[in-house]
Amino acid sequence: MNSNQEEQSLGEFETIKGERFTLIEKNDFDRATQINTLNWTYLFENGKKINKTNHMRMFFPQEIDSLLYMAGFEIINKYGDFEKTPFSKDSNLQIITAKARSL
Repeated sequence: MNSNQEEQSLGEFETIKGERFTLIEKNDFDRATQINTLNWTYLFENGKKINKTNHMRMFFPQEIDSLLYMAGFEIINKYGDFEKTPFSKDSNLQIITAKARSL
């Protein structure tokens, strides 16, 4: 089963060459494979349009914890964002610091 999202504007940006563009994103999450397909459209002020597709494997919190453990790691910290807010059920991200376990 797939979960589709409507296109949304992520904002207006500028390249290092000074070209202004709007970034449009559309997600297509396949729950069976846990693959999130991100379709990004760059709309430049000069009319140029660039489409990019990225495939991202999503990990459930318990899954990533188990995979790290099985690979010999110990989780030191788990945050819900890059500001180091504690991870919770409302977090959109999983930012993890880990170290190799002593065996």
